[in-house]
Amino acid sequence: DGPGKLLVSGNLTIKNTTKKIVLEIFTTELAGKTIYSTSLKLNRRDFNVGSNSWILADELEVDLKIVQ
Repeated sequence: DGPGKLLVSGNLTIKNTTKKIVLEIFTTELAGKTIYSTSLKLNRRDFNVGSNSWILADELEVDLKIVQ
């Protein structure tokens, strides 16, 4: 998509529920290694995780970092 940025699309399956997702992945170089990082916001109800609960938040954010 631009220097240091990739757009990756695919399917995410959790508990037999599949949703199409698009991740904006940022790349950087540090000490000869490539670092890929992204974040993803999910709603647990979209994947039928948990029941109605005031203890569990519906939305969560997942931060990913991969060093290669």
